[in-house]
Amino acid sequence: MNPMELFTVAHQPVFVMRDFIEMANRTGIKMYLTGSHYFGGHRPTSDWDFFCEVVPTKWLKEQGFYKDTDAVYTDTLTKAVWSGVFGGVDVHVQIVKDAAINLKAQLALKSTGALKLAHKCTNQQQAEKILWDLAIEAAQNA
Repeated sequence: MNPMELFTVAHQPVFVMRDFIEMANRTGIKMYLTGSHYFGGHRPTSDWDFFCEVVPTKWLKEQGFYKDTDAVYTDTLTKAVWSGVFGGVDVHVQIVKDAAINLKAQLALKSTGALKLAHKCTNQQQAEKILWDLAIEAAQNA
């Protein structure tokens, strides 16, 4: 493979997710990046996580997504999670109560590096929940 082919293969998920976001935007759905691709630490095999405020049920079903009742998101803003595969890439879409608050909370978590602390805790999931709840509360009161 030449260097351009290697670049294209390595960045294929990025191009696929760009298409996913553009398709959603054309239908009036505003998707926001979250998860390991937003916070850092993603691996080549990592899934892609997004959130939106509008419930795009029809559009997600048309893309082959399903309401994922097994997904565990314990923050106070997430109402539901839809999962699917888009262009060969695993994707999760969180439906949130208030996208603006979620954006503020995740910006605070990213800029402070707070979630990195959770990774050092014995119960990482509980630590992440506490940090998310605190960030959401702070964003709501700002």
